[in-house]
Amino acid sequence: MGMLGYPTHWGQLECLKLIVATSYIDKRIGYLALNLLLDEHTEVLMLATQTIKTDIMSSNEFIAGLALVTLGNIASEQICRDTAPELEMLLNVKERRTSPQLLKKAVLCALRVVQKVPDLGETFIPHLKRLLAEREHSVLLVTLPLIRELAKEDLDTIRQKLTKPMVTILRNLISGGFNPDNDIGSVSDPFLQVQLLKTLRVVGEGHQAASDTMNDVLMQILSNTDASRNVGHAVLYECVSTVLSVESEQDLKRMAINILGKFLSNRDNNVRYVGLTTLSRVVDIDVAAVQRHRGVIVERLRDSDLSIRKRALYLIYALVDESNARTLVRELLSFLALTDLTLRANLTAKLCIVAEKFAPSSRWYIDTVLRVMTIAGDFVPDSVRASMVATIIQDPELQSYVVLKTYQDLKESPSQQALVQVGVWSIGEWGDQLTTDGSVTPDQIVDLLEQLYKNPDTGLASREYIVNAYFKLTTRLPVSVLPRLKQNLELATHSQSTEIQQRGLEYNQYLASADPSFVKQKILVPMPAASGSVASFDGGSVPPSPSPSPAPVAPAVVAAPPPVNLLGDLLGSSTPAPTTVSPAPVTTAASDLLSLVSTPSPTPSNGPSSQTQNILNLFGTGPSAPVTTPPLVAPVATPVAPGNGIPSIVAFQNNEISISFSFAKPNPATPRFTLITASITNISASPISALVFLVPPTCSCLQSFSAQTQAAPPRHAKYVLDNISNPNINPQQTSTLMVKAANASFGEKSLLMKLRITYSINGANRLVEDVVRNFPPGV
Repeated sequence: MGMLGYPTHWGQLECLKLIVATSYIDKRIGYLALNLLLDEHTEVLMLATQTIKTDIMSSNEFIAGLALVTLGNIASEQICRDTAPELEMLLNVKERRTSPQLLKKAVLCALRVVQKVPDLGETFIPHLKRLLAEREHSVLLVTLPLIRELAKEDLDTIRQKLTKPMVTILRNLISGGFNPDNDIGSVSDPFLQVQLLKTLRVVGEGHQAASDTMNDVLMQILSNTDASRNVGHAVLYECVSTVLSVESEQDLKRMAINILGKFLSNRDNNVRYVGLTTLSRVVDIDVAAVQRHRGVIVERLRDSDLSIRKRALYLIYALVDESNARTLVRELLSFLALTDLTLRANLTAKLCIVAEKFAPSSRWYIDTVLRVMTIAGDFVPDSVRASMVATIIQDPELQSYVVLKTYQDLKESPSQQALVQVGVWSIGEWGDQLTTDGSVTPDQIVDLLEQLYKNPDTGLASREYIVNAYFKLTTRLPVSVLPRLKQNLELATHSQSTEIQQRGLEYNQYLASADPSFVKQKILVPMPAASGSVASFDGGSVPPSPSPSPAPVAPAVVAAPPPVNLLGDLLGSSTPAPTTVSPAPVTTAASDLLSLVSTPSPTPSNGPSSQTQNILNLFGTGPSAPVTTPPLVAPVATPVAPGNGIPSIVAFQNNEISISFSFAKPNPATPRFTLITASITNISASPISALVFLVPPTCSCLQSFSAQTQAAPPRHAKYVLDNISNPNINPQQTSTLMVKAANASFGEKSLLMKLRITYSINGANRLVEDVVRNFPPGV
């Protein structure tokens, strides 16, 4: 009835009456009912404490066994404390001879007592050595888990007293003769061997003396265990795990890694998977030993089992370095062409990371990423496309090569969106270099762009790239194709996309109203190289990712040109003639927040009100008046050192990242404004990639690629976020982010911030959400 879900409280007292009876049959039914109907949280169980204590010491082994089984299954913390003395008497085999069956149950009960009440562990430690001297293997099997549990509280005592006895038992097992009662598959009691190896792993980890004691016996197991059956594989796996965990000799570790290499060639899928998983943990210990099995690992990429292919991919990614990058990337590219969609996204991301990290030259990097885009362009992240564009810009010698290669690749693979975007961008920038040797005519270039634009597989973003390329090519290709380019721009004005419509109208206006030489020399100049350090690809440096920053606004003077965007004017961001900047006066909390980091308001200029005239003024065809344009993004604030007596807080933490906030008041006269420095630390053992920040529509901020963190403010709080310093964070490294906060209810309400964090680690995407409520007073 209890198993079917019916209430059984009316029968619980009857169970207690049965266990008090003197008849074994009544006690057996009563204890069985207790085990089925009650648990450690049932209050009525306390009434059975005295009966259990009495039955444990019964001279009838069967009655004592019933009480011990009940104690091991449902004993509460208080019952464990009350029955500990009786258990100690049963374990004292020197004073009281207990049968192996009863002793085994008593040890299991002691294990539950230690788990429920750890401070009682010292009660059982003196009896462990005598228990290990028992000849019955069943007693040894339950004693070893008890030793591991007690080692959590008193490892030094366990290590000092029990290491040699356990090594002796293990040596006797592997050197003893055949025993039909314990041997399985020509292996002497593999269950006991596995338990002994697990326990030796606990006592030997981090202790050289204990590890030296067990080195010889571990060597014998690795050398003599029969690996032709699964039982041998189980023992070898535990032995390898022990060797790699304790302070064993280097030769012994290499021997263990070779055993794992043999696992990879086994016919059993489970054995191959175990070998790959264990090798993934060993890479950091001895990379050279794992590298010797690289060929077998690469073969596992073609395994019929999907889980094995995934583990092999992860292991190969960990093995790549400067010396083998070319070979392994070639293998991964071959596998990428054959893999299914379940692995393609993960493999594409890893290939792009490896190509950036270990590229021996810019040319090799370009060829590799273009090959990836040709095979799986839809899975290439935006950040990789930007890195590739940055590399091309920095090396003028690559530009003619890249534009020709992308032109050829686009003719073969016109449906890969990453390839379309990078290729069309390159053709728009350096399309004139395609026609220098006569191998490609201007009409062929326009034909290719038209085919790409009409291709149903081409996405909206790619069509925007193509419209930009039409406009750029008006100054790069001969006049003979200019009518076709203008016609395509005219067709863009009838697109269903408002963005493409707007760009088409603007570009047509430029071409109709502006001086062609002015457009060519001022607006459509080739993309300049980004300022700052440039990745050189020697020693595996990574090409720079685009990180545009807004230019500071100068009052009543010609505005500084915006910073170089490495992706170029993909959506028409070409810089027109210099304009004066005059922000509109606003008094909201958000504008006050921007005033923390902006320059004084410039003097407004009296320009014409007609927007058409303003556009014409850019080209000198209308009245000579400056254009008044409100600033789109506030300049980035200069970091202020934490101070003002405001303590830092830990805003969020899990097993992989930790985010802490430190606070500063830029202007003491306006305390509602706070500058928050968010420090994002990778506390895991694996690198984190693609950590980028977006903002809700109520904030003014830049946005970038891939993963994001989104801060959603309440109504009384306004936030402005800058770009993160580095979206890729290595273990134990930190990236920072500046957050400008305005509290409209300062002194009445504290700040609140809802975080939505996504990032990539070990090829898996993470999504966590949290609300920061522990802002200190004064924020």
